[in-house]
Amino acid sequence: MQLGPNMKRLREMDVADTVKACVTAGPGDLLRFEVSACLDIDGMELEVIGRGTDLEMAAASAMSVLSDHGAALEPEPDGDPLPASGDGLL
Repeated sequence: MQLGPNMKRLREMDVADTVKACVTAGPGDLLRFEVSACLDIDGMELEVIGRGTDLEMAAASAMSVLSDHGAALEPEPDGDPLPASGDGLL
């Protein structure tokens, strides 16, 4: 299987050693692809998952989150409590 440009770029990122891909069959034999990568932020592991109807679409979905937000993810400063359930959560 040849990798397209999105999968190749994902494999070149800092998270390349954690990239995983799988495919599942849904209703009507529709294939659904999932690509995931893990980030370790100050000891907390965060898994970013992209889904799509083909491998390249799934990779592009995960890659856009990693590219746009991966560098901006930072742990809360020490001493700041997490919000209570439902407070300030999306």
